[in-house]
Amino acid sequence: MLLRLLFILLIPATAFADLRLVVLSPDLTENIFSLGKGNWVVGRVSSADYPEELLTVPVIGDYQSLDAEAIVQLEPDYVIAWQGGNPERQLTYLESLGLNVVRIKGDTLAEIPTQLIELGNLLNAEAEADGLVAEFHSRLASSAVKVKQPKRVFYQLWSDPMLTLNALSVVSEAIDHCGGVNLYKDQPEMAPQVSIESVISMNPELILASDGLPDTWREVWQQWPFIDAVRNQNLYKINSDYLHRLTMRTLDGVDEVCDILSRMD
Repeated sequence: MLLRLLFILLIPATAFADLRLVVLSPDLTENIFSLGKGNWVVGRVSSADYPEELLTVPVIGDYQSLDAEAIVQLEPDYVIAWQGGNPERQLTYLESLGLNVVRIKGDTLAEIPTQLIELGNLLNAEAEADGLVAEFHSRLASSAVKVKQPKRVFYQLWSDPMLTLNALSVVSEAIDHCGGVNLYKDQPEMAPQVSIESVISMNPELILASDGLPDTWREVWQQWPFIDAVRNQNLYKINSDYLHRLTMRTLDGVDEVCDILSRMD
């Protein structure tokens, strides 16, 4: 409580009036809408496409290539950036133009409540943030699955080349939370490229796939019927937006993974 009070005291007076926000990631934009401040967003990156009313907001680039002139013309009170995701050199350049850049971190499940609280403090939406955080913790706890033995899971992020995700991803966190083991969690790269021979040697019991894969992805796996997941047809697509973006909808993605794993036990 003391830290929150100090944070509030340091916020400029403009924080308690309607603000103009340019937001540089889809996750942060969606979370601002969840806090009831979506009408304050005056600029977005091209990948920010939810909720639907956001689509009328001007695009100021993508998370790696920003149109600084367009951002300045929008006269934002804050440019809200994804710390570690948006290139720091671009953020520093925006600050050199006199823009107030606020960096907010968000890479893991545990950081979703932290991000909501930071945004709530910044946007005078503390009560809304507290409510969402309570809902988050409650739903996450209730979704946990108890399994007799953890299931071996391969997550297919892409097909050509074949990509997966390591333990630093929310997808891997969801798999672990739901009673599975991400077979490539120990890879040093966050999105390592893997071979079909490697996947065969791992022999996953479940293959989860991003919904960005071609519709024929299941048919391709039928070439290797000796893989446990293929033999038992445990091949499922999941809504990748839920788990590739850190928002309240991430809980829907966790529920989806848990439901699949619970049906296998």
